[in-house]
Amino acid sequence: VTSNGELNDVRKFGLNQPVAIIPNGIDIPEIKYKKDNKIFKLIYLGRIHPKKGIENTIKAWSSVQHLFPNWIFEIAGLGENKYEEKIKKLILNTRSKSIKFIGPVYGEDKIKFLQTSDVLIMPSYNENFGMVVAEALSNNTPVICSMNTPWQKVIEIKCGWHIPNDKISIKKTFLKVFKMSKNNLSDKGIKGRLWMKKEYSWKQVAKKMLLSYEWLISQKNKPKWIHTS
Repeated sequence: VTSNGELNDVRKFGLNQPVAIIPNGIDIPEIKYKKDNKIFKLIYLGRIHPKKGIENTIKAWSSVQHLFPNWIFEIAGLGENKYEEKIKKLILNTRSKSIKFIGPVYGEDKIKFLQTSDVLIMPSYNENFGMVVAEALSNNTPVICSMNTPWQKVIEIKCGWHIPNDKISIKKTFLKVFKMSKNNLSDKGIKGRLWMKKEYSWKQVAKKMLLSYEWLISQKNKPKWIHTS
């Protein structure tokens, strides 16, 4: 499994055999794109779906954006037409020129989108892993994650925020984050990238897989990420 949440689901299902918690691996890309010196950019990147909490985020943004004219918010992703239109209408109703829906981004465009952003938000109602958080951190971009995602360690690493995903909590976080300097946010992004290299790179994930299989064969030196209860 990829997280403690998934381990709990396995146990609730009644399965009692050993379970290894090993995260999805990620590439650690070269940093090729610079963030703007003056304009700050918040982004959402992912599926456009009701479970993702985008509506609360847009509402929170619209309530504070007039206080931070140097911040913009870009939403990237793809969803069912009906819900996409709902999100576009919600954005239009904010009457703000600082927020826009840009559709899906892939490949090198996605890397550039992540590296030129100052903060990524993932306000989901539920995520077993949330790959986009790892991708953002690996690209030097700190994150705001909801408490319904398995990324509480961003607080310990000091590379992001782990918050309730209601409108009030998101607004309070925006009021705090949007006052931060480029250097402060950059420091958080650098810490996140180092964490990803240490624990989420393909090399580290492969090592955990190898050691897990060696334990299965020998039953000696059980890795700490394998849970037997």
